Amino acid sequence: MGYGKNLQEAIKKSGMSVRHVANLAGISDDTLYSIIRRDSSVRFDHALRLANILDINVTDICKDNPYEDGEVLPQKLSELGGLTAKINKSSYIKNRTVPILMLFEYSEMDKVDQLLSNFYKLNDTGRETAFNILSSLAQTNTDKDRKNRLKEI
Repeated sequence: MGYGKNLQEAIKKSGMSVRHVANLAGISDDTLYSIIRRDSSVRFDHALRLANILDINVTDICKDNPYEDGEVLPQKLSELGGLTAKINKSSYIKNRTVPILMLFEYSEMDKVDQLLSNFYKLNDTGRETAFNILSSLAQTNTDKDRKNRLKEI
């Protein structure tokens, strides 16, 4: 069984039309109607966008995160038709960020908090530099077990 019926119910509860949700998610309405009609599986990137729009857990409409090395993560909310509402930001954090944070040990929380706080304080140039440094470090210092646990999200 797919997740089309779950998606249909979430759209119904939202009070939005299928066409409107598809438009907000950047998905063709034919694709969304097909998923619902066939009760088929939902691609993870589509599911994440839909979950953020509908304020539901992504696992309600998709259980697999197929992202592998080199693949692009789902689009940021600002690239999804300007979805910047607080509810969408909250849902994105719930569906993507919290599961990543939960992978850290409790003893590491102060460092994670400090890292996020320092990153927030940086200007755009500093953020880009920090991101590039972390990306470079990840190329040569990746822990395989942690990498595999991240793929399970």
